[in-house]
Amino acid sequence: MLDNSLVPQTVRNYIMVSATVVFMSVGLTDLFYNPQRMGQQDRINNYSDYAKAGMVFATRSSLKGLK
Repeated sequence: MLDNSLVPQTVRNYIMVSATVVFMSVGLTDLFYNPQRMGQQDRINNYSDYAKAGMVFATRSSLKGLK
């Protein structure tokens, strides 16, 4: 089916692609679950509560002006 000279190249390319996928997925996982990033996400979540409260306050203030 395959020429004998293509088999080593095919195996080499398959191993290279497999290794690349493994290293990239491990790297992305480490980046995603980085403790510094998790702390940053907590700060963003906490800040969003203040932003929501500010938006509610601004909406209530603007509705009082319409009455």
